[in-house]
Amino acid sequence: MRRFKRIGTLIAHVTLAAVFSACEFEPALTPIDWETPGSPNFSTVPAILTPEPEPIPIPPTPPPPFDGVDSLGCAEPAGGDNHFGYCRIPGTQEFYVWGECTDPCPAGQYPGIELMTLGGSEVPLELFRDVIDERDKNLDDRTEGWWRGGLLGGLGVAGGATGIGAACVVAGSWNLGVGCGLVLLGVGAAGILSYLGFKDAVDANNNLNDPQGLNFSAQDIFEIMRAERSP
Repeated sequence: MRRFKRIGTLIAHVTLAAVFSACEFEPALTPIDWETPGSPNFSTVPAILTPEPEPIPIPPTPPPPFDGVDSLGCAEPAGGDNHFGYCRIPGTQEFYVWGECTDPCPAGQYPGIELMTLGGSEVPLELFRDVIDERDKNLDDRTEGWWRGGLLGGLGVAGGATGIGAACVVAGSWNLGVGCGLVLLGVGAAGILSYLGFKDAVDANNNLNDPQGLNFSAQDIFEIMRAERSP
């Protein structure tokens, strides 16, 4: 009987195994595919734009001042100032002449001043040189006259006036002795020199600035030379 039970049990196991092998298990739920995030690609991250600094504006360089002969490195003969003048170009018989423009000057190195080149034998240049030389003399006379009449003459009068009290007033009354006379003479001489100095300065200034004076003559001759060279 035991043998038949073992045989029955074995047959049951074999039958169950055959049933399960013939059937395929199908899951009732469909699995979800979850995407696995990868590592961030830092090379694709947009760069943070920083504004470029604006350039610092550089102020324009002012043109050099014009100092007449000193700005040109000329040779003698030469004359004039930073308004009107002439000088010989070294190694040649040609001259630079310059002057202020009454209308807009051509573009040049020195704003307001036009520089031209003339031959040494040209008649307008000879007239211009004569006027410039006379103008230079009057400019010097005016400066010297103000100096003699204003400073030196004024100091002489002031110093003499201070000495009058000591030399001419004794014990509260005037003493017109030799010492007082010399002091009064000195004050009078200083006054005369001061007057003459001022007069020379005024005369020279009139020679320069009168309607027919040297400044206007220099301007007129310069404009004539300029017009002759205009196209």
